[in-house]
Formats: sequence, C-alpha cells, structure tokens
Amino acid sequence: LRELASIERSFRIDVYAATLAERLSRLLRRFALTRFRPVDVAALHGVAWSEFLSKEGGRSGFSEQLALGLERTVYGVPTESPRSADVEAWIHATRRWIGRAS
Repeated sequence: LRELASIERSFRIDVYAATLAERLSRLLRRFALTRFRPVDVAALHGVAWSEFLSKEGGRSGFSEQLALGLERTVYGVPTESPRSADVEAWIHATRRWIGRAS
C-alpha cells in the first residue's frame, strides 16, 4: 500500500492518466503474482485479466468495465482521456483490491 500511496502522490503532481494507469496495472499484476499461482495469473490479459480482477477482488470495486478501461488506457490508444471519476475509481479499486487479496 505504500507503493500505491507513492503512485497516487505522483499522479496528483503529474496529472497524466496513462502513466497512472500503467503504474497501477503493473502494481496489480506484481501483487497478483505474489498472492496467486503465477501459472494462473501471468498470461492473463484483456477480458481475462479484467474478469480475474473483478472475481478475485470480490467487492473491491474493480468491475470488469473499470478494469478494461484501465487496461485500454495502458495498452491501447483511448479515443478520449479517461474521466477524472474513472481515474479516482482506479486508485480506490486498486487500494481495496490489494487490501482484500492480502
């Protein structure tokens, strides 16, 4: 959670959603690889990764749609910048997901 706080602070300074999305995504994946069997997590991407975040996070707030938005911002070229509400939801859901999976 310390790393998440650092990511959040730097986002407040940068205000660059793609950088935030990439750092959150990397943090979630690293954390998942330590808490779940790597063979079950390492190859997940796209819809499968979004479903995993939603399923394993329980009520963390990571809906499949929110997780897909995060991934599209990292790996795709979004047609528009993420809304600030989405960005805040990514941070909140990441915090809750890590807390629930700990």
